[in-house]
Amino acid sequence: MEQTDRSTPGWHGQGGLSRRIAAMVLLGVSLLCATFTAVSSVALRRGLRNEFEERIASLAENAANTLKAPLGLLSPQDEIGKDMQDLFRPPFDALAQRNDIVYAALMRRGKPVVHANQLGLTDFQLPRATPTSDLLAGKYSISRAAGLGRASYEIRVPVRADDPASGEILVGYSDEASTGRMIKFIWTFALTALLGAVLLSLFILGYIKKTVTLPLSRIMTTADQAAGGDLTVGSVDILTQDEIGQVGRAFNKMLHRQKEVVGQIQGLARNVLDAANDLAQFTRKSTENSVHVSQLIGQISAATSQMAQNAQSSSASAQAANTAAIKGREVNETANRKMESIQVSVVAAVDSIKKLARSSAQINEIIGIISKIADQTNLLSLNAAIEAARAGEAGRGFAVVADEVRKLAESSSKSAQEISQITQLILKQTDETSQAVSQGGKDVAEGAVLVKDALTQFTEITRALEEIARQIEYTAASSEETAASTGEVKSSAEEGASAIEKIAAHCASLSGTSAKLNEIVGQFKVA
Repeated sequence: MEQTDRSTPGWHGQGGLSRRIAAMVLLGVSLLCATFTAVSSVALRRGLRNEFEERIASLAENAANTLKAPLGLLSPQDEIGKDMQDLFRPPFDALAQRNDIVYAALMRRGKPVVHANQLGLTDFQLPRATPTSDLLAGKYSISRAAGLGRASYEIRVPVRADDPASGEILVGYSDEASTGRMIKFIWTFALTALLGAVLLSLFILGYIKKTVTLPLSRIMTTADQAAGGDLTVGSVDILTQDEIGQVGRAFNKMLHRQKEVVGQIQGLARNVLDAANDLAQFTRKSTENSVHVSQLIGQISAATSQMAQNAQSSSASAQAANTAAIKGREVNETANRKMESIQVSVVAAVDSIKKLARSSAQINEIIGIISKIADQTNLLSLNAAIEAARAGEAGRGFAVVADEVRKLAESSSKSAQEISQITQLILKQTDETSQAVSQGGKDVAEGAVLVKDALTQFTEITRALEEIARQIEYTAASSEETAASTGEVKSSAEEGASAIEKIAAHCASLSGTSAKLNEIVGQFKVA
């Protein structure tokens, strides 16, 4: 039988299931990471934005608190001269030195009194600002500053909340630096998550290959060897308690049972072949004996006819007739012994045929067991296919195993059907042979009776020859009657020989059928 070679699955060859599962896991984890990164980036941007705005508001409030006391000494109408500007400048210079502060200024009555920017300039024109609807830290209006070459905003924080005329702290700021840090953090987080997804996928791939792909590969390799007729393969070593382990243990149980059944069938097939050969030898011997008996009966018939002619021609031939009668009686005794030997052979043939019938019946019982096992295996493969269908893409490996198991069950069922047909043919031929042997036994029994009758008549002839002088006519008549009886014996012997030839033909057919059965079961290797 042809045997399929399956290599161990991996990243190349038969590892499609593990690759697909790893790809799905990688895709799922990547999508999850991408989604988490997007959501996190939005939340992080909002958090960093709030933190940034809180920091700007805190810086502006600190500057206002620093100037609250000095400005409290001035009335709203007092002018701040250049000699006083140096006293108010340090908080603004400190603000202007920060990367996210573009400019800062003290506003009184709508005009800048002290101002500074990142370039260290103290005399510059403030940019035009357009109010927006947004609030910084939920309490300061934000305006968009124009003409600075980058996105900038400004807020106004009153020095004294109860006296807006005392002045305002004007702070212009940009969130580009904060946004850059946030984007860098997001990219770092995304790459880290992607690397984690790849490592997780590799781990899952190794786990699936160890727990699913390799056990399935061992089951399929063993199933291919068993389907090729080699039942000496060892059991599949799967120690897990999941569905893969259940399939492996069910497969081992089925393989062990099939090995036992095939071994029993092989033994019975050899017994049937031996019985058929013995029966053939019996029939050959019976045929030889029948031919010999027929020849002897022919000799008896010729001798009897000659004796009758001699009795009619002359009483002087009485002694010759007596001698011939004695010879005929000896030949008849020999024929009687041969007929008894034939009867013994026929009885032995009937016993062999009965043994053959019992062996065939045992084969039929074992075939029934094989059919039940095949049906159970087919049901198991159907259940496995249903479970695999429920599992979806991840269960496709189970569907492959279920299909291999189903093919093995169908092969076993087909072989069982072929063996059942052969055993039915053996039973039929055995029955025909039994009938033929029984009929031959009856014919032989009738021939034995006739031979005994002929022996009795030869005895009477011998006695009558002692009185041949007085009863020559009676002896002649008796000789003619004896010749007729011998002809009937010869006919019966010929019929017995014909019956034995039929038995030999049936034995040859039975031997051929047994050899074919032995050839079929010999395709399975069990030891």
